[in-house]
Amino acid sequence: MDKNWYADLPKEALEAFLTLLAKRPEASLLDLSAGYDLISIAAGRGFSVASIDCAREVLGAAREGEAIRLNLEDASFGGVLCVGTFSLLPRTRAPELAAEINRVLTPGGLAFASFAPAWERLSIGSREPRSEVLRSGLLYRRRSAGSAPLVVYQTREIEEMFRPMKIVSLVTQMNGARRLTARRKEAA
Repeated sequence: MDKNWYADLPKEALEAFLTLLAKRPEASLLDLSAGYDLISIAAGRGFSVASIDCAREVLGAAREGEAIRLNLEDASFGGVLCVGTFSLLPRTRAPELAAEINRVLTPGGLAFASFAPAWERLSIGSREPRSEVLRSGLLYRRRSAGSAPLVVYQTREIEEMFRPMKIVSLVTQMNGARRLTARRKEAA
């Protein structure tokens, strides 16, 4: 079975995010995960969950050279879940998505985002790498039908994208994947 790197997201990472989010008065959650459906987990925990078609509204807009603009009201969600989407987005467009996440969060709202690892193995115990990073910063995953590009971000790039927010945690996993929890700053 060909698992994506984000399928290995530690369960406790998502649980920690949902536990923090449950303490917020606004329990609505926006799912911006590209192809990784976490709606049932969040809904099962009692959150009101909305989802958009990231392939069309985020990745499609970037591919077409259009502005990334979520068709949602400002400050409309207590939390945003964004697993895998940044790694499919061109590096130059990623700050737009981070800004949109900040815009749709309520003051004090939480965002959870994950970023592709620097490397993967074909399987546990395998010596053959599943992926390689090129000088351009793209990660190419080996698949039976060829390779698919993923953008690999450095920690400093992630910190810069989320500078308008307070970074609660930025963790590098064993495979080099990163996960971020950030809080939208309260209005001054």
